[in-house]
Amino acid sequence: MSSKFDGLLIQLGTGKWNMLYFLASSYWCLLVPPQFINGVYVAPPLRYTCRPPPDANVTSVSDNSCKYSTNGSSGVEEELPCTEWDFDTSVFTSTLTSEFDLVCDREHLQATYQGIYMLGTFVSPLLGGYLADRYGRLVVVIITQVVVSITSVGIVFLSDFTFILAVRFVMGSVNLLTFFVLAMEVCEPKHRSTVGILIGLPWALGTMWWGMMAFFIRDWRWLQLAVSLPTVLIFPFLYVMDESPRWLIVRGHHEKALKVLEKAARWNKATLPAPSSLYALMSEIQEESTTAKHKPKAGEKNKKCGFPSMPALLSTRAITTITAVVCLDFFAVSLVFDGLNLSGANFSADPFLYIILGGLMEVPGYSLTAPLIQRFGRSRLAFALTVCIFADIIRTIAIFLLLE
Repeated sequence: MSSKFDGLLIQLGTGKWNMLYFLASSYWCLLVPPQFINGVYVAPPLRYTCRPPPDANVTSVSDNSCKYSTNGSSGVEEELPCTEWDFDTSVFTSTLTSEFDLVCDREHLQATYQGIYMLGTFVSPLLGGYLADRYGRLVVVIITQVVVSITSVGIVFLSDFTFILAVRFVMGSVNLLTFFVLAMEVCEPKHRSTVGILIGLPWALGTMWWGMMAFFIRDWRWLQLAVSLPTVLIFPFLYVMDESPRWLIVRGHHEKALKVLEKAARWNKATLPAPSSLYALMSEIQEESTTAKHKPKAGEKNKKCGFPSMPALLSTRAITTITAVVCLDFFAVSLVFDGLNLSGANFSADPFLYIILGGLMEVPGYSLTAPLIQRFGRSRLAFALTVCIFADIIRTIAIFLLLE
């Protein structure tokens, strides 16, 4: 982020204007987990019993079986595939699994329900980054929140599983991080690391909230409705929020940026330079951003048009290394994090307590990381925690080998 723009944020300070963005972003983060790990309670694995046709001469039926045995017309016992099932309703009264018979040869659709959302989240960063840079952060946030509200509530009224999967993909595709970007772009530099981490704390709270709501509401449609209706409460925030002043300046909308900065100064009771000085500063920030984007590399001719020779994140060896390490880190963390959240049936007899405790365990990760970064810095803390992770992996492997 431009040092000159950071200087503007320092002059504005941190007050009610910034807090509006932080609270809105935190509320958004609170609402994501019930959709992100939705399949745990909406399409869970269930115990079931085959329900043979009433006129079948059944000899045996087993629990969790896809076939039943019957005496054929010749008196020889034969196995026939089940077409209907009775599901255990002791934990969940209604789920997608029971409503659409997602067992036996359709069992893979349980994972598909969750996986299609994850596929959407793979698209969302590519889509969101482009749209937010082109049309503005706030515009993208408003549109995506409208889509999220409509789809998360509308899915309750669908009766076709294919349509449900399509809606889940759309929900994942609009699960953008633009809200987080918007909050970071209005954050005073000295608070940026702390705010960036603490905005994740509502995710842990949202995970616990999801587990508690599922405990009290065992019907998937009512549960989905209960955790989706609160999305409309974010629109009052969006009504009073402004576009990112940084985006406005870089895109040349200096008059709009001036109005946003003056509003921020009023809310924060801060003093800004005269408008003429601000216009001059905004022109410098825009020029600095344009120069950084189109500065030719060594040995490369300056071109007035055309696409850059390579993406900005791969423009230098240092940035390429950082990008690769961060992507690898997110990939590894996601495998473990999402795997644990979605595998409660394999680790616990109580799926509600499992998710609630999982969210509770995240709280120290968010609340303790911020002060530790302030004390030791990002690199040293990341290195120390990585060493701890590898030590734990080695310990786990050693225990596994000893048990063998």
